[in-house]
Amino acid sequence: MFKKRKEAGQSVASRFSTHDARVRLTSLEAWREFAGSNPWVFDTELAAGIARSAQEKGLVSNFHGPAREVVVSGVNWRETIVAHELNARARAVLEEFADMDRSARILMLEGVTSFALAVRGRFPFALGAEYLPTHEDRARFFPVPHCDISNADFPDASFDCVVSNDVLEHVPDLEKAMSETRRLLRDGGVCLATFPFAAGQIESVVRARLVDGQVEHLIEPPEYHGNPVDPEGSLVFAVPGWDILDLCRSVGFAVAEMIFVSSFPRAITATDCAGVFILRAEA
Repeated sequence: MFKKRKEAGQSVASRFSTHDARVRLTSLEAWREFAGSNPWVFDTELAAGIARSAQEKGLVSNFHGPAREVVVSGVNWRETIVAHELNARARAVLEEFADMDRSARILMLEGVTSFALAVRGRFPFALGAEYLPTHEDRARFFPVPHCDISNADFPDASFDCVVSNDVLEHVPDLEKAMSETRRLLRDGGVCLATFPFAAGQIESVVRARLVDGQVEHLIEPPEYHGNPVDPEGSLVFAVPGWDILDLCRSVGFAVAEMIFVSSFPRAITATDCAGVFILRAEA
């Protein structure tokens, strides 16, 4: 729950103009300790102030540089603060690319988005793929390749980085998807992923599952998210909790952590807390 904090005589911009945080977290306990000692995490004025400042003055980016044109289309700040056609969560992931070698081999589980375009423009060995299960889908989006992250048609250790932006909540078997991601990464490679995150609990929220090839809904009504290649959207199977870190370790990742990013100058925030979470799992 957000807590409203006011300090007389000081604007949000004057208090937080240099606010820029990137915190590595390995457990729910670590998150609670960090949030408890940093009241800005749940400060409604900070989150709204970030959005307002970005819309009025623009933002900066280590990947793109300054952006003067910023569109804020609603109060779901994680999704609605858009610059360079990228929302806050996508821009946060791009910041993780700042020190990556240009020769890195990157697999993105998206091929037709502004994020995929931005990465391909910087990294010549980046590949953007989409989940295209039918022949009709593959013909319609040719030459974008098909990739089912639970059963990918790539050799072992093919990539230095696998990027999954708001995809994992839509796979019916998260353990299989993360095991396959680990298989695709060379030793030392990194998986970067965003997803709606149940930050307040260890257990993932399972909304649906596959039983004998049929979808069984455990929570009603079913939840769907937008999909750039499917106008009907994609079903949410599960919203990961902190147990995703144990899952990553169990399938062979050497390091698994959540990165919490919050930034006033870069306009990275969300509504439920003043930042976004990125899974970072190192093979």
